[in-house]
Amino acid sequence: GGVSIPDPVANIVTRRGGDGRPVVLYAGGVHYRNMLNDAIFRAIRGQIENTGDSVTGAHLNEIIASLRVDGFSDVEVRSALTQLVHDGHVYSTADENHFNIANDSTSTGTTRYAYGSSLNDAIIRVLREQGAQSEDGLYFLDIVAELALEGRYHERDFRAALSQLETQGHIYTTVDDDHFQWAEYPPHL
Repeated sequence: GGVSIPDPVANIVTRRGGDGRPVVLYAGGVHYRNMLNDAIFRAIRGQIENTGDSVTGAHLNEIIASLRVDGFSDVEVRSALTQLVHDGHVYSTADENHFNIANDSTSTGTTRYAYGSSLNDAIIRVLREQGAQSEDGLYFLDIVAELALEGRYHERDFRAALSQLETQGHIYTTVDDDHFQWAEYPPHL
């Protein structure tokens, strides 16, 4: 009876990528792992954008539900998350069922911040906290003043960040071009 050759087809899986197209992959291969990790980052980012709560992060069940759409199983997601935590790309927040993306330079550039950059995240944070007090939102220079204390940014950085956030629909201008409000105002308290 000869040597039994493992069936190579067993290792071939079909999963959906970020663009929604199905991709045929080797289970466990590099491309497969990258795609799975990207999907996890996307799920965490998406959930944090929905809740606006980067402190608590994303719940495991939500991440699993989100990836199920792309064809990844519960087991695949759990083991990938464990690995990502181990490698320092993701950390657990409130408890072992809540996760956020680590702010470390080794994670892919786009996965680090909920709104695209640390400045964008900071602007959203200020608008969420201070802008909530008034329908008109915050005056440009007040946003600058609030964050300039951190000393890392210049006025031109703010202009670019604000216009990017506005283009993406995260914020909008109110009484004039210099007053900004968070798109999800009034906040759901």
